[in-house]
Amino acid sequence: MRKIMLLLTSVLLTLVTSIAFSALSTSLAITSEVKFRFIADIRINSVSFVSASNGAQIGYESDFSKNTVSNGFILPNSGSSISYKVHVDNSGDVDYSIYNILRQSSDNGVNVSVSGYNVQDVIPAKTSVDLILTYTTTNPSESVINVVETFDYRKVYHVTYETGTSVIIPAQVKYEGVNLTLTSQEPTRSGYTFTKWNTESDGTGIHYDNVATYYAAVGTLPVNTTLYAEWTPAHTMIVNAGTDINAKVSKDNGSTWVNAPTEITVGEGTTVILQAIDDTEGTVFSNWTKTTGEGSFTDTAWRNSNTKTTAFVVGTGDVTITAN
Repeated sequence: MRKIMLLLTSVLLTLVTSIAFSALSTSLAITSEVKFRFIADIRINSVSFVSASNGAQIGYESDFSKNTVSNGFILPNSGSSISYKVHVDNSGDVDYSIYNILRQSSDNGVNVSVSGYNVQDVIPAKTSVDLILTYTTTNPSESVINVVETFDYRKVYHVTYETGTSVIIPAQVKYEGVNLTLTSQEPTRSGYTFTKWNTESDGTGIHYDNVATYYAAVGTLPVNTTLYAEWTPAHTMIVNAGTDINAKVSKDNGSTWVNAPTEITVGEGTTVILQAIDDTEGTVFSNWTKTTGEGSFTDTAWRNSNTKTTAFVVGTGDVTITAN
C-alpha cells in the first residue's frame, strides 16, 4: 500500500511540475511576445495570390516578414506569369518610401515587374499601399522556383523653398541616407539678386548654393526642412573694352562668360572675374580700371598672367569697368 502511495505521489508531483513549467513557459512566451517584439513603423502586413496565366502555378504558400517576401511558384512556359499582392502599412508618424526592391535569391531567369506603386514614391504616415509583384521567366521549368525580395525602406524628408516672393520653387524629396542635389531654379525679385539658400529665415543657418549637394545624417533632420532665399541689392555693372582688346566677364567664378562690351546685373558684394587678352594683330592689353561707381579690385597680381585674369568685388552701387 505504501509503495502505491509513493508511486501516486511521484506521478502527481511530475504532473504538477509539468503543468507549472508549461504555464511558466507560456507566461514567458507571452511576456516575450508583448515586451520584446519589434514593432516597425513600416512593414509588410500580408501577401496574397492574385492571378496566374499560361500554366503558372503556386508552388507553396507565400511567406513574409517586416521587409521580406518569399514566393514559390512554377513557370512552365516562356509566356507564364504569376502575380501577388503585397500590402505595406506605414503606421508611424514619418513618411517612408520603398526606395528599392532587392533580390535576395538567385534569379533563375525570373523577372519581376511592379505595378500599383512606383518605387521611391512617398508612402505618407498613417497610410498603406498595395503593390502587385508579377513574375515571368526566360527559363521555363516544371520545378518550383523560390524568389525572395527585400524591400529597402527609407524615411523621406521634404525639402521646401521659401523665396519671400510670389515665385514658387517646387519642393524636393530627400531619401534618408541619400544626398540631394538642390534645385537649379533661381528665384527672382525686383531690385535684388538671389545669392544662396539658408536653413534659417534670418540667414544665420547653413548656406547652400543652387545645385549644391544637400547632406543629411541618417535620422538627424526633421521630416520637413525649409530653405530660405537670401537676397542682396542688385546693381548694374558695365564692362567696356578698349579698341582691339578682347575682354569678358564672369559672375559665377568662370563657369560662364559674357564678352565685353556688356551690361550685367550683379548683387552687392558679388565677386566677378575679369579676363582680357592681347589682340592677335598686336594691340597690347594694359590694365583694368574702374571708370565710375562702387567696388574694388581684389587681386594684387594677375590670377592668370596669360589671360590677365583678375577679380572685382561689386560695391553699394552701379559700376563701370574698362579693359585698356
